[in-house]
Amino acid sequence: MLTVDLLRRSRQAWPDAAAVEWEGGSWTYGQLYRRAAGVARGLRSLGVRPGEFVAALLPNTPEYFPIYFGIQAAGSVLVAVNPLFREEEIAHILRDSAAAAIFVPERLYPRVAALAGRLPPTLRHVVLLGREVPDTVPYAELLTAGEEFPDPGVDEGAVAACLYTSGTTGAPKGALLTHANLTFDVAAILQVVPLTERDCFLGVLPYFHSFAQMGNLLLPVAVGARTVVLEAFRPEAVVSAMTGSGVTVFAAVPAMFAALAAAGQKLPTLRLCISGGAPLPPTVAAAFRRSCGLELLEGDGPTETSPVAYVTPPAGPVKPGSVGPPLPGVAVRILDEAGRELPRGQVGEVAVHGPNVMRGYLNRPEETAEALRDGWLRTGDLGYLDEDGYVFLVDRKKDLILSGGMNVYPREVEEVLLTHPAVAQAAVVGRMHPLRGETVRAVVVLRLGQTATAGELGAFCRQHLAAFKCPREVEFREELPLLPTGKVDKKALRQS
Repeated sequence: MLTVDLLRRSRQAWPDAAAVEWEGGSWTYGQLYRRAAGVARGLRSLGVRPGEFVAALLPNTPEYFPIYFGIQAAGSVLVAVNPLFREEEIAHILRDSAAAAIFVPERLYPRVAALAGRLPPTLRHVVLLGREVPDTVPYAELLTAGEEFPDPGVDEGAVAACLYTSGTTGAPKGALLTHANLTFDVAAILQVVPLTERDCFLGVLPYFHSFAQMGNLLLPVAVGARTVVLEAFRPEAVVSAMTGSGVTVFAAVPAMFAALAAAGQKLPTLRLCISGGAPLPPTVAAAFRRSCGLELLEGDGPTETSPVAYVTPPAGPVKPGSVGPPLPGVAVRILDEAGRELPRGQVGEVAVHGPNVMRGYLNRPEETAEALRDGWLRTGDLGYLDEDGYVFLVDRKKDLILSGGMNVYPREVEEVLLTHPAVAQAAVVGRMHPLRGETVRAVVVLRLGQTATAGELGAFCRQHLAAFKCPREVEFREELPLLPTGKVDKKALRQS
């Protein structure tokens, strides 16, 4: 099955049902299909061939839906570009992917225009959403190219999307996800998570990210549900959209759930909340449960697994700190440094095997070979399996702190700090030390109106943790640096 078949089926089943809504407008499934068909045929009319890469430099907008499906209906490969990227970061992705075209809104066009002379020769077309500009293709013209999907000229083994990882250990690299990868992930999630055409999703996660594309684009389209699109996360706007549109399903990152818990608003129509994209602190899950009366179901998986590899089933049990068991058809092993499988309960690197695992990294054969060994993806996550097969993620392998020969998992220290009544946010990283190798450094944001000292927080940690795990340095900040996905930017913290 191709990803575009998900839209084709929902258009056939519910042509007049609402598919995408936003402030001031909406499309039915019939209208969304026709819009995506216009994008697909428009790309073909421009000479974009099946298998070529097409970039989307877009903020959260309802147009992400027809552009996503339109690119893939043309047999081309979607390259999602973070709209917060600056010129050189955009240029890297366009060069690395040899993109043939790029979709860009008027307000972001100056970043592309500033790259004149530095764009790859493969880039033949800039499709502009907005007013007409010389040497660009008006998006509105593409939409008039046709109302039925063309023959995409590819099969389910073809690459559908090239999604760039965050680049915390270097330049971003593109994970190649096939149609089969993505449609398998959709089907496997739906075996575990009950979703129907009666549901309404809120799309506020940034759509360039794999979690948003799966949780707030492919899944709702697969079941014929509605999606309400918001450009940015603001608690008051989210609450208003949820109550006004009858949102039932919310897939988001922990920081968003923390903000909603703090807002203290009741959300009577909400029935299912899935947290992913970053570790879920138990304090956030508990606060959300108290405030909104709902259990947060944690799921996870790297972009390389399309991206969901494990999810807590709504039928339970819910195990705090666990991202749930592997999806049906997905296998997980815990490996030691030599690649040997470890028994249940022992911490090692999480490896994933299944039809959702990427084809490889674009233009990175050595890194592909390192990540994919004997069909198993080495995720770079450290974790363990419990007796029921639930996955517990301890930390990222690259975030592990080796202090005096002892392993320190930053997430464990962060979760202790977050239980202190004065602490709103906490991030823990290593700092190189000439004798100890690394020392533990905590960066903390205090709650409004609360006070605490470095000594007080250090003493608090020593009540709950072995001494070698406790921060030797505590820095207070007004806010933590965040990646667009809502994760703390630990690379920035380590460099500061």
